[in-house]
Amino acid sequence: TQCEDIDIIAICDWYTPFQAAAWEAAGGKDREIKRYYDYRKMLEEMPEIDAVVIATPLWQHYQVAMDCLDAGKHVF
Repeated sequence: TQCEDIDIIAICDWYTPFQAAAWEAAGGKDREIKRYYDYRKMLEEMPEIDAVVIATPLWQHYQVAMDCLDAGKHVF
């Protein structure tokens, strides 16, 4: 499903096969979607990010969510 008001500008995953699959699903071949292995580097290098979707194991959610909120991002 496509959302007209949402532009995916970055994908972050430490596991290369998952990162590649997400990048491809988001249209990475046809768009300039950046890839990251570390979400902290992504937040630092891409201040234009408005929101993030966190899809990690539950035990990892807290730190990632807090870092994103501290960076002023909306978190889903």
